[in-house]
Amino acid sequence: MLLFIASNDTQVRMFAPVIWALEQVRAGECVVVSLDAYYAQRASDAAGRFALRHVPAPRHKPGPPYWSASMPQRCAMFDDARAVARAILARHQPHLVVLGNDTGIVEYAFVCACRGRGVPTLLVQDGLLQPRLYTPDRVRRSLALQQMQYALRRPLSAVGLARPRLPWRRPPGLNGCTHVAVMGPWARDLLVAHGLDAQRITITGQPRFDAMLTRSTTGEDARRRLGLPAGRRVVVFASQPWVLYERWTIRQWHDLLKLVLGPFQAPGDLHLAIKLHPRDRAADYRRALAARRWGDLPVTLLEDIEVADALRAADAVIVYSSTVAIEAMILGRPVIMLDLPGNPDQFGLLARKAALAASSAQSLRQAIERATDDAPTRQALSVAASAVAHGYAGACDGLASYRVADLILRLAGRNRLTAWAPANAA
Repeated sequence: MLLFIASNDTQVRMFAPVIWALEQVRAGECVVVSLDAYYAQRASDAAGRFALRHVPAPRHKPGPPYWSASMPQRCAMFDDARAVARAILARHQPHLVVLGNDTGIVEYAFVCACRGRGVPTLLVQDGLLQPRLYTPDRVRRSLALQQMQYALRRPLSAVGLARPRLPWRRPPGLNGCTHVAVMGPWARDLLVAHGLDAQRITITGQPRFDAMLTRSTTGEDARRRLGLPAGRRVVVFASQPWVLYERWTIRQWHDLLKLVLGPFQAPGDLHLAIKLHPRDRAADYRRALAARRWGDLPVTLLEDIEVADALRAADAVIVYSSTVAIEAMILGRPVIMLDLPGNPDQFGLLARKAALAASSAQSLRQAIERATDDAPTRQALSVAASAVAHGYAGACDGLASYRVADLILRLAGRNRLTAWAPANAA
């Protein structure tokens, strides 16, 4: 029995090809545990769409989703989730528990419950790790207050005194999982630098990228399927739900949208496709476009689609801070990064000259022109991006899901899939 703890639909997409690889060798029952009761991020819907067996992690004490909960409610979620995790472990008796995140309150509760019962855990890296931990001051103050409130709840009781320190200030991979599967060598080096034993880290690549790497869809096919116009230069902007995640104010989001739309207000052959993050809502963007009279601009909102389809349709890709930048580089699409105050070059894309920088509507327009029309610029970006993609994503060969499955079998003490893929290919 193997349990896969899914915080959201993106993690289900990452786990699905791994589970299918395990099913090929009859590795035992695989069950996805959805955390929708806490996060409301459509993990159950995704598991159903992929025909995976899934069960919810019910909340003992009903309450609002994490994103709309108060600080005391968020602190209480840890105690509730740990009790739920213990009950799920007792019911399913798993040989191994697989997670896509170890820094969230609920996920960390599962890690603690597994450690208490001696169940091994595997963290599978689901997105880029920040080489330099960066948290906006407003968020840092909020997390510090949450930790203090959690520590002071029932402070005189024995239970209260035994409360563990919550994981908000520690980077992914350092919160107690038995083993960590990372996408590429740079993530391994980062975790080792933070003190994690290298023997507890395996480079596997990203299972979510496998389908992207093995499909043969052309750019023209992708544009036709997405309803994007032919004969225009299509620029894809990958959105991020930073308002939901409490990193942006509404005003900051509107300012960013204004910047991104700037180059598309002048006549020309440019068309903007906004690839909405699964946690973003198209209605919010439609209202913003209508309120500022941007409704007539050449803009298409793309929701509930695979990001790879949007990237294949693109002549260039704009990102603020997203793993989508690496996916675009893997597919050979030039990347433009919004270089704004409060958004340091966390992943070194600009420093390594793997992306173009833009800090205003004018510089964004210039970057788009260079990325789509200037052959020397495109060639230089391609060379730098190839090295960055390998550093962050490892061997982009479509076999990451088999490497993760192989690692799962090893940790669970089962037969391995070494005939399919080596367990530690960089």
